[in-house]
Amino acid sequence: MARHVQIVTGRCQVYHSGPRIQLPEFTTLTKFLFEQASGYSRRTALHNKVAVVDGVTGTSTTYEELQEQVDHVTQNLHKLGLRHNDVLTLFGSNRAEFVHVLCACANLGVTVSLANSQLPTSELIAQLKLSSSCLVVTTPECSPVAVHASDQLGLRNPVVIGQAHGCVPFTSLTKAPTVRVQLPTGRDPNEVALLPFSSGTTGLPKGVRLSHRNLCAELSALRHPSYLPMTSPDSTSVCALPMVHIAGLVIGALNPLSQGACVVILPKYTLQSFLGAIQQHKPCTEDEL
Repeated sequence: MARHVQIVTGRCQVYHSGPRIQLPEFTTLTKFLFEQASGYSRRTALHNKVAVVDGVTGTSTTYEELQEQVDHVTQNLHKLGLRHNDVLTLFGSNRAEFVHVLCACANLGVTVSLANSQLPTSELIAQLKLSSSCLVVTTPECSPVAVHASDQLGLRNPVVIGQAHGCVPFTSLTKAPTVRVQLPTGRDPNEVALLPFSSGTTGLPKGVRLSHRNLCAELSALRHPSYLPMTSPDSTSVCALPMVHIAGLVIGALNPLSQGACVVILPKYTLQSFLGAIQQHKPCTEDEL
């Protein structure tokens, strides 16, 4: 795509030629992900394609399985008491199940707040207060901090992806519900879907409100040919960036999923695990690769 630069009244203006980014009609983030993935699917039916791979265990989840599991988590989070406009905090190292939690919360109209996995108890408590969170979803290595913070604030026991003392196992949320509830309808596109917090470099961390429209627009931009398109039928990426950061969650995980690709999720970056994932899964994005 050509780029033209023109100097106008002392200011540098950059003009792009080529197709504009097409923004979708508003849907919830979850609906957008699966609809867009279906449109980008090639060579094989989407439901048979692998969506997410656990980079440690090698466990894979197809798009069909992911949609079903997200539906179960949606229903079971509602059973736990989460309602429209509530806030849930993700606090831990990367797990494939973070995708389930985000999509389920988007279905319910629940905002997901992201908390750095290295926060001490006092700082997690401060963030939980600022975000008005009512539930923490965590991972085993972060569970002691999550449990302590939740106890201090009188919140329900955290949900842990794995096993940890004082936590509800995430597997209980993936079971088929015995009674189904009606999901909220008539949603506002400007509802807050995601609440990441700044690093606090020059002050205390601050929450940044990102709506469903914001996230859908960002994902639409990322697939543009000049950014991160995934045009191969076998497109695969490896996500080692922290998914409690906007880059890891949106660019690392949601971008490939919104294009019907496969994402391999590592708990964190280490040279050995990252190179091993590249060797095993051979990530690529372009047809010619």
